[in-house]
Amino acid sequence: KLLSSGLSAFWKHLYYEMNKDVPEDQQCYDLIWEIDRFIEPINSEILNQYAISWEKTVALQKVALQELSAPLIPVFENITVMPLVGTIDTERAKKIMENLLSGVVKHRSEVVLIDITGVPVVDTMVAHHIMQASEAVRLVGAKCLLVGI
Repeated sequence: KLLSSGLSAFWKHLYYEMNKDVPEDQQCYDLIWEIDRFIEPINSEILNQYAISWEKTVALQKVALQELSAPLIPVFENITVMPLVGTIDTERAKKIMENLLSGVVKHRSEVVLIDITGVPVVDTMVAHHIMQASEAVRLVGAKCLLVGI
């Protein structure tokens, strides 16, 4: 962004210097358009690279946020906790299930505590997703306890 504004300031200054002592009918419009055709692609590429960099940053932040949205935390040997905070929709429920199952296997958990203290509304859909997660944990050989009700 700084480079783009610097290029714009340079272009304005160049235009001013080229035309400050020249009568109106003799100003260098052809030369100005030639310079503009040279500078415009540079400016466009700078803006394009900035947009690409911004999109990469947003994508990395989204991945980091998704990883933090359903963490599985080992607290003791073979005991893990998954604290849930915020609303749970279908997409987040899938992420919870993935993190829960992979974490149970990774940590060799025997007991998993799902803490729903931070879930503001537990409606039938949320309860259904939590029960599915609990059943899935049981199928991989661990016990699941729901806490924070």
